[in-house]
Amino acid sequence: MFRSLFIVALFVILGLSTSNCKKNGTSAGNLQFSQDTILFDTVFTTLGNATRNIRIYNPDKNKIIIEEIELMGGASSPFSINVDGTSADYIENIHINGEDSLFLFAQVILDVNNQNLPMVVEDSIRFRTNGVDQYVHLIVWGQDAYFHVNEVVSGVWNNDKPHIIYGTAAVGYPGIDSNLNLTINSGTQVHFYNESSLIVYKSTLNIAGSPCGGEVVFQGTRLESFYDNLPGQYYGLGIIQGIDCTIDGLIMKNSAYGITVDSTNSTGYALTLTNSIVQQSEFYNLRGQRSGTMDVNNCIFSNAGIYSVWLGSGRDYRFQNVTVANHWSGTRQTPGFVLQNWEYTSSAIYIYPLDNAEFYNCSFTGNIDNEFIIDTLNGGTVNYGFFNCLLKNETPYGSGFTSCLWNMDPLFNDPSTYDFKYPINSPLSGNGTIFAPNLFAIDLDCKARTNPIDIGAYDDPQ
Repeated sequence: MFRSLFIVALFVILGLSTSNCKKNGTSAGNLQFSQDTILFDTVFTTLGNATRNIRIYNPDKNKIIIEEIELMGGASSPFSINVDGTSADYIENIHINGEDSLFLFAQVILDVNNQNLPMVVEDSIRFRTNGVDQYVHLIVWGQDAYFHVNEVVSGVWNNDKPHIIYGTAAVGYPGIDSNLNLTINSGTQVHFYNESSLIVYKSTLNIAGSPCGGEVVFQGTRLESFYDNLPGQYYGLGIIQGIDCTIDGLIMKNSAYGITVDSTNSTGYALTLTNSIVQQSEFYNLRGQRSGTMDVNNCIFSNAGIYSVWLGSGRDYRFQNVTVANHWSGTRQTPGFVLQNWEYTSSAIYIYPLDNAEFYNCSFTGNIDNEFIIDTLNGGTVNYGFFNCLLKNETPYGSGFTSCLWNMDPLFNDPSTYDFKYPINSPLSGNGTIFAPNLFAIDLDCKARTNPIDIGAYDDPQ
């Protein structure tokens, strides 16, 4: 089975230097750089400028000629460069003596009052030596925001400015700190740069969004319309041995791995997830593993490239009025929902006790024939129950299902635009149970639930 890259993010990405640059070794171009990324980490609030420098090394004993140095953005770039006293977008035939170096100075001039600027402004410098191209990247913050650059975080994130995660923001980190708390307040916008993630390690995360207008939003840093529904723009949220984490009123879109809950340090649930939407993830929307425990209520998980919800090797799950709808537009042969009690690694199969998994008023549908799979192995406790659910599998299961409906079209308004409301003649309408143990009085659309209860996150046929 796939090993979650959140673990990699925690132990590798944070393991990188938290300075403004990264070391780079000799390449085929025979140049070395003191850094391969120049990060201007100044947050401009008005028209401003800043200068940084790098050293370019010739590790050989003989003189070397850099045939071309080019600022790829050209004259339209907010960056400018100066090499050995020459300022230009394109510079030729720069000599470096054997085992010597020279400086390159980079400047940026930026007006953050220009609201058309992206949150992260990028360019690069190309160096051609002996016909081989090497690049140094240029990055500056394009808007006034809070930036979290490969750091341990705690406290409160407010909604007065966006928060941008560059690399990994970690609520707790092995060998450094744990038992931390981070609260993200209602209405906060959190943007993740490429391959960035928020990690919770032996600590507590509280996302305090407000449904129907005050949601916390997780998304990438690119806000152009092309990126509105482009999955895989960042890693996502990983909760590792979390302590009583709560998420309410979250909209999370276009990540790679959605939310991962890996093991628990809680006497109750590692994560309580309510009134939230996770959509358009490249691989998973929600993943539970290695005895991770979850209580999920009034949520929608839609469109993922592999599984929308994968509950493998977990201990205790309770889902109520949850809509799992996988209408992924690309090629997919995996079901939208999987419940397992085992995990496969490169060396062995590990079986975990599935002590109690209960699902009330949930729908598991999508655009392939089998969107719902239970896959358990002997050797561990297996207890699950599905009550008043709508499920899609060519061969309906037998025991463990009470008052459930199989293989009926939910008649969603338009899954392609994430509209999972439905007409009065939908099988979702009126087929839920009022006896769910923690039935919310209002649905995800902030409308009162009425008896008979509907299946899924909404309770208001259109």
